[in-house]
Amino acid sequence: MLADGAMRATAQSDALDAALPPTIEWDAVADGLSATYRAARRNLKRSRKKWRAFHAWRRRTKELTYQLELVARHAGERTAARRDEFDALGGPLGAVVDLIMLREMLVVHGTGADRDHLAALLEHIDEQIDDAIRTARREGKPLFDRGARKFTRKVTKAARRDLEPRTDASNGNGTPATA
Repeated sequence: MLADGAMRATAQSDALDAALPPTIEWDAVADGLSATYRAARRNLKRSRKKWRAFHAWRRRTKELTYQLELVARHAGERTAARRDEFDALGGPLGAVVDLIMLREMLVVHGTGADRDHLAALLEHIDEQIDDAIRTARREGKPLFDRGARKFTRKVTKAARRDLEPRTDASNGNGTPATA
């Protein structure tokens, strides 16, 4: 069974490899970044009153972090710095989603508990969630203050600068630095 599964996985991997183009144009990468950023920004706006939108904002922010990580691996430190900004936001967003999931678990599985105690606990968790959402939105807003097009231009500029040959600042003539 193991050998059969390995053969199928290899065949799927070969088929996927054959279907992918040998190179990916920057426009395709930029379109993907832009779409993810736009979706995250939209969910940030909706997340003030809707926990589902908050969870979607967190997922899109994580996806954006992964996309920027891939670009940064091929570009460099400026692009990695952009990724790090979104990655740092992941912690506070994850903590809020954990609270939301805890609340939902209590609603579904807390049926045997004393109703008054459960209601008080849920009310307390709701207050914590609302406070945490306000704080996370405040922290995340500066990362999503520009439109998707401007964001993509900023990442494109960072990636281009990362990929430019290094120059020696002391010679001032723009020639590549020698080691």
